Amino acid sequence: MTKRRTKVDKPDTSVGGRYANTARWTTPFLAALRENPSVEHACRVAGVARSAAYERRAIYPAFADAWADALEEGIDELQSVVFKRAIEGSDRCVMFLLRAHRPAIYGNSYRPPPVPPPESEPLDLSLLTPEECAELDRLVAKLAGR
Repeated sequence: MTKRRTKVDKPDTSVGGRYANTARWTTPFLAALRENPSVEHACRVAGVARSAAYERRAIYPAFADAWADALEEGIDELQSVVFKRAIEGSDRCVMFLLRAHRPAIYGNSYRPPPVPPPESEPLDLSLLTPEECAELDRLVAKLAGR
């Protein structure tokens, strides 16, 4: 049996106006974003539609700044977990971190050889229409004026 949504369970899709109950969801949204840097997860925890969260971020610079800060904190926490796993013996995490922080030493050393430019044949200007010749003259004059 599925749970029926009550009025409180419905996501808040409003941003302003008479339905402006954003104070109810912004604090839990930002807290959830700090714990898990996933907007979808934060919206689910806060009971708000993703579109409303993104709309509020676009309208209110203070909320956008708080969002960015919360996301950074969440990513910092994620980075701490990866460092811990690397120390505890995950070779994959170790290589990922070394490549990210010391790319000159541990980065991908394969560099594809440069591709030589294609050989070009001389242009036969006699094939150009008078309009194309005029356009070419205009472009040459513009380049010469630089």
